[in-house]
Amino acid sequence: MKNHGLDEEIYRSVFEKGCCGILVFDIKKGRFIFANPTICEIVRYSSEELLKLRLDDISPKKDLQHVIREFTKKPQRNRSITLNIPLLRKDKTLFYCDVNLKPIRIGEEKLLVGFFKDLTLCRHSCKSLRDSKERLDYILSKIPIVIYTCKVDGDWATTFISKNIQVQTGHRPEDFTKNAGFWIAHIHPHDKQKVLNKLSNLMDKKHIINEYRFLCRDGRYVWMQDETKLVCDKTGRPVERLGYILDITKSKSADEKLRESEDKLRNIFDSSPHAITITDLNANIIDCNHATLALHGFSSKKEMIGRNALELIAKKEHEKALRNIRKTVKDGIVSNIEYTFLKKDLSEFHGELSASLVRDASGGPKLFVGITKDITERRRVDELRKKAELRKQEIKKLKELDRIKTDFLNMISHELKTPLTALSAHIEVLRDLEGDVSGLKKKSFDALERNKEQLRILISNILEISRIESGKFNLNLSEMDLHKSIDSVINELRASSDKKGISLIKKIGPVPRIRADEEKVKIVLNNLINNAIKFTKKGPVIVQAKKAGGNILVDVIDRGIGIPENKIHKLFEKFYQVEPHLRRKYGGTGLGLTISKQLVELHGGEISVKSFFGRGSRFSFTLPIFSSKKPAEVKNGKNTLHRGL
Repeated sequence: MKNHGLDEEIYRSVFEKGCCGILVFDIKKGRFIFANPTICEIVRYSSEELLKLRLDDISPKKDLQHVIREFTKKPQRNRSITLNIPLLRKDKTLFYCDVNLKPIRIGEEKLLVGFFKDLTLCRHSCKSLRDSKERLDYILSKIPIVIYTCKVDGDWATTFISKNIQVQTGHRPEDFTKNAGFWIAHIHPHDKQKVLNKLSNLMDKKHIINEYRFLCRDGRYVWMQDETKLVCDKTGRPVERLGYILDITKSKSADEKLRESEDKLRNIFDSSPHAITITDLNANIIDCNHATLALHGFSSKKEMIGRNALELIAKKEHEKALRNIRKTVKDGIVSNIEYTFLKKDLSEFHGELSASLVRDASGGPKLFVGITKDITERRRVDELRKKAELRKQEIKKLKELDRIKTDFLNMISHELKTPLTALSAHIEVLRDLEGDVSGLKKKSFDALERNKEQLRILISNILEISRIESGKFNLNLSEMDLHKSIDSVINELRASSDKKGISLIKKIGPVPRIRADEEKVKIVLNNLINNAIKFTKKGPVIVQAKKAGGNILVDVIDRGIGIPENKIHKLFEKFYQVEPHLRRKYGGTGLGLTISKQLVELHGGEISVKSFFGRGSRFSFTLPIFSSKKPAEVKNGKNTLHRGL
């Protein structure tokens, strides 16, 4: 190989000292013409023995054709890497090599250089693999590793650099070898001093690795990994610096993306609203996020890290927690396990824990990740929901009882109505037979009439409320003059008010005609005005009406006995009497206000009361002002009224 190549001495040094086996194969003659000491050691032949052999002498017979094909096929891009080539040692033991083949031409001779990497040695020692690969990389001039040598004194002048430096940087090899300061001058200014500081330690450390940005010919910077070793002679005197340069721009970019990803995950971890805790296999906390600190009442991670997670669970549930730890190791995950957790101040709260097992690269258990949720509020809501459900069931039962009672009253009312009609007729007959009566007979007739009327009102009210609650009640809407209806009711009740010396005062402003069931509106007016008269000893009863937005507002005001504040909310319940003893004094069924409320609401209005005990009351109700073109409808047994726009 004399006189062929840039620097025979350099390559000879690499070939002789390299950790890779090197064989030069004469393609035409089919023989080996050069073997370095490493390949001799691998195949256990001497150099002289090996150069007398052919390819089939070191190949298993069954694999010979495969080996020949690999050695003689046309290399891609002037080189070919073949993995797991079977070969035979001198003692005929089988071993495998990775072979890197490179065709070269010396004069008219076509040669094939093979770099052999003994996989047996690599399998026995990862370190040997790394060392072998590192040394092999120094001699592979066609891969993206740039080999160089430099002086060890002065300005570290480059004495040799492989041609592929031009592929990576655009600079020619002679740019480095002819200009001693070229390499240093093209290192990024921010990286230069760091590189020089490391180089100054080369004599002591013998081996250094630098990473720096290097300026390419086109003006861009690329990241380089520069690994260099000090080469010494037999006496230990440094003779040169031998190294390689690798473009790590993509790796740096990937590292940066990885760091960004890790930062992003860390930010997500720290800012997550869920309490996340990481523990070792003994449940010792090794990390946690801010939500965990807040959940357990700690102010810093230092207080949490190092604690055992069992310290955050009530002691009564430790055995349960240990069982679930074992289950997590076995199954890989546990979900939504409820515990009584502890805060820093030892106060308890209800929580839910889900945990998963994280495995290492070999598949073995490594650590636990747990997510804890405070379910105190959820438990409270669940309790309220249960109570509400019980209440719902109770209401359902009460409604059913109320329906049964209503049906019963409805039946009784109908049964009483027939004899009441007969009773009324007989009273009239007796009056006609007796003619003018006085004294005891008159009192008896008056008592009969009074009690008959009370019974009629009771039966009428029961039937009315039964029809409303059954959904079979219809409003007969028509245009009505509220002013006239109020006059009519006042005139009907005038005798009762005069008898008690109570004046009925009317204050009615301009109000439009409305569409309503006049008979039902009169029932409401009658009930409210009659109650006002009944419970007022002296003073006027005022009835007023006015337009209020889209409604007519009607007020009935008295200065009667009033209603205690704590009983107003029950006033519209069926059969309710504010004071039981008043029933004996004033009479009444306790249904008038209930019926009034339901009739007003069926019209789409509202009814309310303001009262001061001992000073009087104000009952108010509203009736919507409907368009005359929108009649009432009854759907599904319920009254549906169309409001005017």
